[in-house]
This record gives sequence, structure tokens and C-alpha cells, in this order.
Amino acid sequence: MSGRVEIFRGNGRILPGYFFRLVAANGEPISVSESFTTKFSAKRSARQVAESLRVELVDTTAKPFRKFP
Repeated sequence: MSGRVEIFRGNGRILPGYFFRLVAANGEPISVSESFTTKFSAKRSARQVAESLRVELVDTTAKPFRKFP
């Protein structure tokens, strides 16, 4: 299986907390986790899933590096 596990943050009141989802090679989401209160716990669980499936772990909550002039 060549896919990835993505960590993402819910959008406030409707989906509070952090989640992870399993994404297929074609980009289609296969499953979504339960809500986690901390990013650490979501990342820990996502890492276990990614290691057992031997897929890439992607953190979409990380802010991109910004260069200041």
C-alpha cells in the first residue's frame, strides 16, 4: 500500500481538536480518526498507524518556514 497518514486540525466548534486520516495513493481519504485533545497524542497514534502500514506520516498542522527580509 502506498499512501500516507496526515495529521490535521479540526476547524473550531464543529470539529475541535486534532485528527489523522489515512489517504490512499490516489489522494482519496480512506478513514479519519477520533478527535484528540492534543497534537502530541494525535501524532503518537498516527505514527503507530503509519509504522504498521509502512506509509509516510505528513503533519499538515506545521507552519511553513517563513523568511523575513
